[in-house]
Amino acid sequence: MPVKSRAERWPSRSLTINRGEQDDYASDADSAGAHPGKSGGCHQACRNISILRLYFVAYQSIPPDPIMARLPRFILPGYPQHVIQRGNNRQQILFDEADYWFLWEKLKAAADKFNCDVHAYTLMPNHFHLLITPWRDDGIGKLMQYVGRYYVQYFNRRYERTGTLWEGRYRATLLEPASFLLLCSRYLELNAVRAGLVDDPRRYGWSSYGFNASGSEDALVTPHPEYQKLGRSSKARQSTYRKGFSQPIDDGMLNRIREATNKAWVLGSETFCRDVEGNLNRRATPSPRGGDRRSASYRAEQRG
Repeated sequence: MPVKSRAERWPSRSLTINRGEQDDYASDADSAGAHPGKSGGCHQACRNISILRLYFVAYQSIPPDPIMARLPRFILPGYPQHVIQRGNNRQQILFDEADYWFLWEKLKAAADKFNCDVHAYTLMPNHFHLLITPWRDDGIGKLMQYVGRYYVQYFNRRYERTGTLWEGRYRATLLEPASFLLLCSRYLELNAVRAGLVDDPRRYGWSSYGFNASGSEDALVTPHPEYQKLGRSSKARQSTYRKGFSQPIDDGMLNRIREATNKAWVLGSETFCRDVEGNLNRRATPSPRGGDRRSASYRAEQRG
């Protein structure tokens, strides 16, 4: 089967996204602002300002809530991470091929500039995923900052808009290569299928599937050693990689990948997570939840 060009493989914009998919995209809603009335406007405005000042002073005196503090990033050069960046309020960030190419080119430039290897990716209408290994402490952070800054400038200028484009900080999870790298690669490249944009990953042009599964040229992708182990030749590796797509990713694993990425936990075995905790001095997995304190079994466990 001949390899189609990226333009030929790009699906029509008229396709809609499956609403049941977690990675769906919703259109941004316009917000309307209220205007003060004319009656008693000056006195009322001054009074409102005074009240707001009191609230602001009171708010400043409240100590920060430690529960809401951001968890520190996992910084472990040489280990892959799954990274996702969404549009603000899940609004669309990519509309046509020019947008996709600009984002792709900036990702390539940033990966080269900040010494990162991109093993898999998918660019979706309202977000993008990367499977990426940094080789310096600030590699991923610098890459995302670089891409975000240049793409927002391009997007706002092209579509004559202002303001933020991204939904806060990017989300990321450190993962164990031996157990999760190829699995996460399939998770990324099947994103368009789960969202209902296409029925086969071969039909979606803006992912790494063409490179990993068919050998299509893609300068953004650098194969990981776990991928290289799939076969002695490129054809053998591609064939083995394609076979992995014959088994769907079960719902439990899908949820585990999403939760680890959204909540910044490590995706790996217990041994791997313990090693990460020892190296980085922060929890790699959520704390276990308490049991039913009224049950006899729970009280017996607490006694010893």
